[in-house]
Amino acid sequence: MDPYLAVQVDEGRLICTEAIEVFERKVAAPVLAEHADAVRRIQKRVVEDVIEIAGRLIECKALLDHHGMWLPWLEQEFGWSDDTALNFMRVHEMAKSRNIRDLSMLPASGLYLLAKPSTPEAVRDDVLGRAHRGEPLSVKQIKGLIDQVCGKPAKPTQTEQLRDVAARMLHAMPEDPLVAELHRLLFNGEIK
Repeated sequence: MDPYLAVQVDEGRLICTEAIEVFERKVAAPVLAEHADAVRRIQKRVVEDVIEIAGRLIECKALLDHHGMWLPWLEQEFGWSDDTALNFMRVHEMAKSRNIRDLSMLPASGLYLLAKPSTPEAVRDDVLGRAHRGEPLSVKQIKGLIDQVCGKPAKPTQTEQLRDVAARMLHAMPEDPLVAELHRLLFNGEIK
């Protein structure tokens, strides 16, 4: 362990678990950064692969669909449903129709959401514009934007859910000191 951290523990400025957390962050930070960079490179390849797979599926469908062989071929070759293939093909069409070259800032599942016909055009434009400017968005963020525009209520966060439970507990057990302490921590912002 880092001797400086050991001194802080000896002097009572840090407890042992805090010193261990600091040490782990110092040691883990470079490794985590390396892994994050690798995941970003792989994610870019995944998106490129999704688009290439989709292009190939579009060609196969054109060859097989008029003979009624598309769905049996999909099942036999990949065990996929038509919806699974459509997810790929919609991403390909979206990328092609908008002349988008780099979608690597977005996860593949986020691209499937964006390419759905039910996704509002305004959300698609917003998310693709952000991606073009280099802003990464998670699937959860993309889904949240779609839900917001479609008027669906936002799902409460875990903290909001916990605050609701604590408020109900305090109402039911106002004399319980543990409930009172939990309520204080949650509503004074000490638990985020």
